[in-house]
Amino acid sequence: MVQTNERVAIFLYCLSRNASNRELQERFQHSGETVHRQFHAALDVICSLAPRYLVQPKSPSTVLAQNPKFADQFSNCRLAFDGTHIPAFVRDEDAKPYRDRTGGLSQNVFAACTFDMYFASVLAGWEGSAADSTVLADARRKGFITPPGLFDLGDAGYRLCNGVTRVYTWCVPHMGTEYPKS
Repeated sequence: MVQTNERVAIFLYCLSRNASNRELQERFQHSGETVHRQFHAALDVICSLAPRYLVQPKSPSTVLAQNPKFADQFSNCRLAFDGTHIPAFVRDEDAKPYRDRTGGLSQNVFAACTFDMYFASVLAGWEGSAADSTVLADARRKGFITPPGLFDLGDAGYRLCNGVTRVYTWCVPHMGTEYPKS
């Protein structure tokens, strides 16, 4: 019988190293079937958390609407999203598309958050070389939709995407400092 902490270790080791079943068998000294069952048991638990922690907002955020500083400009703003690069471990023959602009190996992970600090969507698995707009297009094919009349905030990587308002970093106060807008 496999303890819960070992099940989690198998799951995390597999994800962090892109480990094969055979590598997990050697590392944890279990049969291939046991490794498979334990990985999928942990995966089922993680997936069961999605309804609780991934919330699709149906209306604009009340956080922005209640703040007079943002109410006028962001009254129809639903959420903000961006991509982030997570280090990836891939086989040498598969490495080329995972090279990001810094030369490292990564996955481009799309994450969207409401202004109430809930995740609305997370999409992982894209190669590090994938453009943000490509990852967003895939997220939309998989159900990430901006309802008519609302918009989402994104950065310059999403410049030609419908329903996205770009955040211009040169006009956003950072750490309480106002920057010139000219």
